[in-house]
Amino acid sequence: MSLFFLGLNPRWQMYKFLPSGLNVMFSAAGFWDGYGWRRKRFPRWAGLRWLDCGGFTMLNKYGDYPFSVVNYANLVARLKPNYYATMDYPCEPEISRSLGLMSNRERIRATVENALRLAEWESQLPGRLVPVIQGYELEEYEYCIRLYRQAGMIREYMAVGSMCRRISTEEIRRLIPGIYRAARQAGCERLHFFGLKLSPDLIPLGKYIWSRDSAVALDAYDAELRKRRGGRRWPRGQAEKRTALSAFLRRLDDLGLRYTSPTAPRAAGEAPDVRRYRCYRYPLPIGE
Repeated sequence: MSLFFLGLNPRWQMYKFLPSGLNVMFSAAGFWDGYGWRRKRFPRWAGLRWLDCGGFTMLNKYGDYPFSVVNYANLVARLKPNYYATMDYPCEPEISRSLGLMSNRERIRATVENALRLAEWESQLPGRLVPVIQGYELEEYEYCIRLYRQAGMIREYMAVGSMCRRISTEEIRRLIPGIYRAARQAGCERLHFFGLKLSPDLIPLGKYIWSRDSAVALDAYDAELRKRRGGRRWPRGQAEKRTALSAFLRRLDDLGLRYTSPTAPRAAGEAPDVRRYRCYRYPLPIGE
């Protein structure tokens, strides 16, 4: 049974209806206010916690990461996630390429270089560093794995990017086994697939997928839910959000995905940290 991480915005921490032990994934983009990191943390009631670098959002908004690898390492040090992704450069055709890294191979090399920089601080950081394998075609993913192997950056657990915009089931069926075989041959045992679409057609691929995530819990993919909202795609207010999340979790149950992990129980009516959003200029535990 694959692990599932629910992608959340840090503002979601205030919602009391989120179940205790929910595996969550937060993006660094949700903590960045343009000048520094906002004063937010993972909710205390969460199960396993993933921190993503927010590459797709950041590159489309700014053209490149507005923070350095060291800045990101300090966010990891403060949030203390179970897993944190390296700062990758997505290769989807629609991604902004204003930085100058036009070809996918250039973006793959930049992804590996960022992973090597972050690995310099690995011994000082909590949680597990998860290098991101980038590419768009199978041979590009294989090229990225070869670079990681040459650099000595193969880990037991790695992640695969540029998957969230793929719609074709046949394309996904072709890619995932090939990526898995190449990663296994290099020494990686488990793979996380970012943003992989939720479809019953992909259930046979479960043996290749150790974990996955999605941030579409509030998207009214359910026609009945959208009808009840008067055609609106996104819910308003906590009552509608609670309904949308319940429908989403039922869908995960149908797909056989495990989205909770043991954690300390939340007291009745307890809400997680709801401090106001503001820039947090904390002392850097890691050098400039």
